[in-house]
Amino acid sequence: METRKAIVYARVSTVEQGKGYSLPTQLESCRAYAQEQTYTVVAEFTDHHTGTELDRPGLNRLRQYVASEEVDVLIVHDLDRLSREPAYQAIIEMELASSGVHVDYVLGQYADSPEGDLTKMIKSAISKYENHQRVERSRRGKIGRARSGYVIATGARAPYGYIYISEPHKGWLIVDETEARVVRQIYTWLLEGQSCYAIARMLYEQHILTRGDLHEAVMKKEQPGAWSPSTVRRIVANETYKGIWYYGKTRRQKVNGKTVQRTTPKEDWIAVDVPAIIDEETWQRAQEMLAKNKQKATRNTRRKYLLRSLVFCRCGRRWTGRYKNLLNRAYYRCPVTEKERWMCSCDIPGGIRHDKLEEAIWHNVSGALLNPENLRVELAQRRTEVAAKMEDKQAEIEVAQKELAEVERKLGILLDEILTLDFPESVVQTRKDVLLARRKQLLAEIERARRESQSPLPSQADEEGLVQFAEGIQASLEHVDFETKHRVLELLQVRVDVVSQKEVKLSALLPFSQDALADYPSDPSGKQSDTLAVSGPVANSSY
Repeated sequence: METRKAIVYARVSTVEQGKGYSLPTQLESCRAYAQEQTYTVVAEFTDHHTGTELDRPGLNRLRQYVASEEVDVLIVHDLDRLSREPAYQAIIEMELASSGVHVDYVLGQYADSPEGDLTKMIKSAISKYENHQRVERSRRGKIGRARSGYVIATGARAPYGYIYISEPHKGWLIVDETEARVVRQIYTWLLEGQSCYAIARMLYEQHILTRGDLHEAVMKKEQPGAWSPSTVRRIVANETYKGIWYYGKTRRQKVNGKTVQRTTPKEDWIAVDVPAIIDEETWQRAQEMLAKNKQKATRNTRRKYLLRSLVFCRCGRRWTGRYKNLLNRAYYRCPVTEKERWMCSCDIPGGIRHDKLEEAIWHNVSGALLNPENLRVELAQRRTEVAAKMEDKQAEIEVAQKELAEVERKLGILLDEILTLDFPESVVQTRKDVLLARRKQLLAEIERARRESQSPLPSQADEEGLVQFAEGIQASLEHVDFETKHRVLELLQVRVDVVSQKEVKLSALLPFSQDALADYPSDPSGKQSDTLAVSGPVANSSY
């Protein structure tokens, strides 16, 4: 008899949890469950990601695997490991069911019946509620500790120059003299007139290791000892070094279904006194020097580069303009190839002449990107893409509406049970509260999905305005000056990705709104609400 093929999914919320016991325990319990059920485990997927989001690396790989391989069962340790959002859980289960995959939960067997669905829904809603309560309790506890004069951090996340000491419900910073000497040296170099860039290079040349070189929990992409100028700038601007640590500088918020960090107003920050590494006067002088260096950097831009800040390297760096006096011409090149070899390596060895690159990009922007026929092709492609996204949103709405109808039905059943059966009042009230809370949440999710499903496509008038804008650019090509070209590139949000010294990839966002186009050429850099990603015949430009 052929055994059923199973895959396993396990999730924890953070990297720190993943290095502890939770993830291995989940995998072990899922494997044991598969053995009991005589399933054959053919693949395992894990995530270090929040369960309140649907877009997760491990889950995405799982969905791709199911789409291409034969799978019968997905094994998950518990409901909240698959998702902490009941609506997302329903979407995942429905998607898997369409591929013939059933979800088994180790900690709970749910019958394929209305009663089983009710039990699953109640447990999922309670899990979400408890998670919100846990997060809120944790937040209140941290605020209380900060107001009591304690620092909230982890060992590797303490500011450079400090060691974090932790005890139950309290924590504080002490000075790490080895790192503190580096901090003081950074301030000294800055006040002597060195830039953050020069300081980063000096640190590298003296083989001083960064925090990321010593702690795995701190992400670092560059080679050991490579300091980023932005890291130096953050150290100089950080008030912790003058003896004040702040709690609550940022807060996590949901934006379009994803969790992002938002800066909070400074008046809401909670100040905590910590040991100072440099004095107040030195810190203030350093801030003045930072401001002066910024002004100097702005004034030192002596030559005009049409594609300034628009060219990007394969290694992730933004290409800069560089003038060669001996050759009497300028180049665009990756800063790593000349100035930042000490930070990381780049596999594109040289630069591209600025006149050739600018000519090629402008030719494609004005002649091909803004070609009316190309625009119509791209508009048609965009309509197809938007239609597909709208279908996905509609499917999400249907799932939520189906669950909402089920909630309404179960509320009716609950009312009948109250009238005909002698249930304890506490049990009835608990079930009622869960169902009502879920009903409110589903209504909000349906409304959000409906808003997101509204078509962002332009009107016929907007499309014609865009075509007229393109025709106007082409008609005035012989008389377009540098400033006008630059404003057009800003309006189109042009981006140039370097493939090699002989090939680049050009992409742009075309403005649709009449307001954005109406100010051209007096103010073409205004923000636009509706945009179109451009690819196809103008994507690759060789010269």
